[in-house]
Amino acid sequence: MGQINTLRKLIVKTIHQYLNEHRVLAEEMVVYHRSPKKFNKFSISNVGSDSNRQRYGWGLYFSDGVPNNQYGDYVYKVKLFKGKNPVLIDGKKPVDGSIVTKIVKALNGPNKKSDEVVEFSYMGWLFYKTLSRVLGGDKYASTFLSDNGVDGLRNNISGNFNDYILFNDNHITIEDVKYEP
Repeated sequence: MGQINTLRKLIVKTIHQYLNEHRVLAEEMVVYHRSPKKFNKFSISNVGSDSNRQRYGWGLYFSDGVPNNQYGDYVYKVKLFKGKNPVLIDGKKPVDGSIVTKIVKALNGPNKKSDEVVEFSYMGWLFYKTLSRVLGGDKYASTFLSDNGVDGLRNNISGNFNDYILFNDNHITIEDVKYEP
């Protein structure tokens, strides 16, 4: 009976820990984006392949802190995921097992390619980069993940803020745009 109670306590603790880590993501997130251009809507089709600007993954970049002005003079304050609980891969944490399973199935089952992806699922960034290598580049990995229900990556690029790289332009609402040269 003691082992069952210990197991129950461990399960409850794990569930509470998981819910606390993901609680913030279930709400709208207010984040920022800088651009040299003014526009009314974000479009994934405008994402380039400049390796310097896309070095942390292919997609639309946002931060919960205002980005440095080296990225442009227009500061966009946006809300992400209004009414949606996003599916994000954290760059520094293990990838959720359900995501790994879904990606392996989408890669056509167990084979050398999917085995490599599983091998590096202990850290989100390695998982993403392995998938990128297997599929032929970051854009292909991001598109593949988006097609399979993953909204983007969460990283801590700057060290001070959470950074989000979204693989599609769904669930992005511009709240305000300021010109700050």
